[in-house]
Amino acid sequence: MYDVSSKKEQQLTTSGKAYTPDINGNLVVWAENRGKSLDIYTYNLSTSQETQITNTDSLNETSPVIAGENIVYSISKGIYLYEIDKSASKKINTLADNDSSAQISFSASGDRVAWYENTLNSGTGKRETAVYTYTISEDKTDTIATGKNQQKPSIYEDKLVWEDRQSDEQSYSTIYFYDLSQQEGKFLDFSGKSQSSPVIYEDNVAWIDGRSGTNQIYVYNLTASSGETITTSNGAKASVDIYEDTLVWSVSSNIYSNKDIGPSAADAVNQAVDVKALKNLLENQEIGLTLGSYSGWKNGDKDAVVANVFAARPDQGYASVADVQTAFDNALTSRTPLANVNLATNVATLAEALEDTKLQLDLTALAALNETDRDAALHAMLTDRPSNGYASKENLQIAVIAAVLSWTTSSWKYVGEQAMKGWFGDLAVNRQGKLYVAYQDNENQDKATVKTFDGTSWQTVGSAGLSAGAIQTAMALSFDSNDRPYVAYSDSTKGNKVTVKRFDGTAWQLVGSEGFSEDYPFYLSMVIDKDNVPYVGYRASNRGYVKKFNGTSWVNAGTGALASGDISYLSMDLDSSGTPYVAFEGSDGKAVVKKLSGSSWNDVGNPGNTGPAYYMQFALGANDTPYVAYVDTQDEMKLVVLQYSGGSWVRVNIQNPPKLQTPHFDFAIYKGTLYITLYDVTHEKRATLMKLVSGVWTSVDSPGFTDGSVDIEISKFVFFNDVVYIGFLNRYSPISNTTTVISNNNLNGDPTYSIGALGDNTLLPLDAGYASGKQETRSIAIQKTGSGI
Repeated sequence: MYDVSSKKEQQLTTSGKAYTPDINGNLVVWAENRGKSLDIYTYNLSTSQETQITNTDSLNETSPVIAGENIVYSISKGIYLYEIDKSASKKINTLADNDSSAQISFSASGDRVAWYENTLNSGTGKRETAVYTYTISEDKTDTIATGKNQQKPSIYEDKLVWEDRQSDEQSYSTIYFYDLSQQEGKFLDFSGKSQSSPVIYEDNVAWIDGRSGTNQIYVYNLTASSGETITTSNGAKASVDIYEDTLVWSVSSNIYSNKDIGPSAADAVNQAVDVKALKNLLENQEIGLTLGSYSGWKNGDKDAVVANVFAARPDQGYASVADVQTAFDNALTSRTPLANVNLATNVATLAEALEDTKLQLDLTALAALNETDRDAALHAMLTDRPSNGYASKENLQIAVIAAVLSWTTSSWKYVGEQAMKGWFGDLAVNRQGKLYVAYQDNENQDKATVKTFDGTSWQTVGSAGLSAGAIQTAMALSFDSNDRPYVAYSDSTKGNKVTVKRFDGTAWQLVGSEGFSEDYPFYLSMVIDKDNVPYVGYRASNRGYVKKFNGTSWVNAGTGALASGDISYLSMDLDSSGTPYVAFEGSDGKAVVKKLSGSSWNDVGNPGNTGPAYYMQFALGANDTPYVAYVDTQDEMKLVVLQYSGGSWVRVNIQNPPKLQTPHFDFAIYKGTLYITLYDVTHEKRATLMKLVSGVWTSVDSPGFTDGSVDIEISKFVFFNDVVYIGFLNRYSPISNTTTVISNNNLNGDPTYSIGALGDNTLLPLDAGYASGKQETRSIAIQKTGSGI
């Protein structure tokens, strides 16, 4: 409670569960939960006596208001009158308390209670509204208005106002006044804009008014038959009440008045009990502070500024709002360098923010990195930055050290700059070890672009945006015997069907006709045989197709259909003699592998005998041995690998098959070793590369090696001279929707884990797998990078 005369507060409750107070004279009433439910309590200011007037454990009594010598409250949809002199309650409306379909609100003044009920007519299926009054001294209920457009009445003696939409077609409410003594009424001030939550005292009616574009307080005088808007601030007003010529209203979570009845702005700041309360005050426009750059900061930096103002508050409090502004400005200036770091959205802005000398950071190790690794470390900082920003300069310094360490101890290195904006399509390496990447180029109207890495940076092959129109994400790269690149893609100007182009050394040339597929090409794959004949495989309209270019047009490769029914997860490969293989999941969910022999597709055994082949991948290993990998939906989503050996498919013995929380992975074989890349949910949805050694899947270098989460469709990876290159879409980090390529030349090294600076933290789990009964002796090398113990 707040005493207007003495400007002092008095706490009446301590439970922290008291709600909806009302006051009249010396009597205060409220609802409070001190046990199992809400009950009604009163407090007499003259006698300092508290009284509990309801006591039920199973019902909630709520929203009490004082009406003369009575208290009105609700139990769900029931309205009750408590007569103080009789210490007894009675229900005054007929609506069932538990009618969940109904809506009500009520008001009380002197000898009368007014309320409305919005109920569902079970006969017509329509909602109906009625406004009622109850005269306490007469124990009499009267129906004042019916229909379906009246709600939220407010009463003062014999004067009643409510919201009224006038007609079913009108989407906003206008305030309606009704004189109970004269039994007549009228609309007060039609504005064509929303009017809501009316209250009345004597001849003045106040409401929330939307005519200015922002909800303001409007007061209408019944005697003068005119009104005016009395507030102008930008903050939307949410509720209003009136007593005599004093009004109070809310903006956000604060209360304001047209009279000096509460504490001044400076007093309110001085009375704030904690940082949260102070923050709410400082950010409110009614206080009048100039917030400047603070408004665009992250919450962590805002909290730090407010905490500084709170801590700097003098013992006797701030003398004026000007003193509060000075303290705020000082705190803002002090926090700005760190706030700029937390606002950085890319490498350039982060690097600039870190160099602010006011942060007093040691950037020696960061500056010593080469440009690519330095950018990677900064990307890692952006990605790992807490959602509310770095809390302190100390936390920021630790983050710098951790980011540098992650890119000096790891064998993972970015290939060139991360500047290819758009969805990843495919990655390939030619016979000379030259990398090519294809992607949907956001900077060229989402058309297809192919780039190659020249050892320093990514260079465009031919012209950027080589397709006629925007492409979808299905793309495939391959090379002929002269290392000329081919690219396949789906072109939106050709019905999203497949088009293939070849680079002739100067420009991209069309191979056959444009848009030759039956429909959009899911699982698009391309290989080129020893005779430089390109083959394209895909699924269109749920059916599988492999087509080859015969020098003039694209025709079916082989006779007969790949399958009699629908297929999924199609992929292709060539054996050492240049013979195409195709693999897919059949309509029964089983794996199918076929080999093109002459003009016929012949089954390669029957891998489908082993179980469902969800998200199936295919590759040829040493001596042209076929392998199939898939997720077993009937065995905890474990990864299964099959090998074709001795004329039949057998399961590869794996001691620790990964359980994929999402089924997306990529599969390849290099020098007889099986590799997979995972969308690794256990490592913040980043990418993990694993290899199969002696029946055990083991991480190559550190798991979750990307500096941000990747697209769920993960990647494509290729090998050359014992280096793995992985292309993927860096989707969710500060460099989101960027096609990225990363490499690792330490395929045979032990997994490494960067745990950053050590403090009172829980360390990351060091994951490594071993075959049963074959645990190896391993050591953990800890590198000290600081000067602490």
